[in-house]
Amino acid sequence: MIPNGVDLDVFTYSPPQVTANKTEPMQMLYFGTLSAWQGVDLAVRALALACQDFTTELTVICSANQRQVRAIKDLAHKLGVGKRLNLLEPTSQAALVWYIHQSHCIVAPLTLNDRNVVQGCCPLKVLEGMAAGTPVIASDLPVVRELGSNEEHLLLVKPGSVQQIKDALVRLRQESELGLKLSIAARQRVESCYTWNLAGASLVAAYQQLGVKSL
Repeated sequence: MIPNGVDLDVFTYSPPQVTANKTEPMQMLYFGTLSAWQGVDLAVRALALACQDFTTELTVICSANQRQVRAIKDLAHKLGVGKRLNLLEPTSQAALVWYIHQSHCIVAPLTLNDRNVVQGCCPLKVLEGMAAGTPVIASDLPVVRELGSNEEHLLLVKPGSVQQIKDALVRLRQESELGLKLSIAARQRVESCYTWNLAGASLVAAYQQLGVKSL
């Protein structure tokens, strides 16, 4: 599968945020839909688990129907973190990049199901977070491993594991050098492999291998 590309003129790079002191909230960001296969409920559960040890906030920028929004709000309230969840409507790419740069990490807790494993997908939020320089915590699935390596470009966690998401948050909170290392390597990875120009060239090459002489 040829991954989607990233417009690096839009997703400008910025070094990752670091927590200056123990009272500063850890800022998590998710953007996308609230479809079940995205695993946003796992991010909310990780938020609740992290809040037991340090102040954490989760911003969700999403396209969703009222039922999906109500379900995620109800879960947050049930877990006692309703005030730590910020639900925002879809926004412009420029505004999205601003939110990415203000966050300590991007979470992409994709679930282990046919949509993500059998059908295949390209989790664009992972690439965009990598391009912008904000550390990414994502499920350890083949579609994610195609984009980057664990501990080098992003932090991979066991699909469905709330504890491992929380553990990754702790590492980024405590190890500022880790966030910077991931940030630099991830940006370089996108620049060398996943721009729109490179994606277009790969697509043309794929058609040529199939015998298509012109597009």
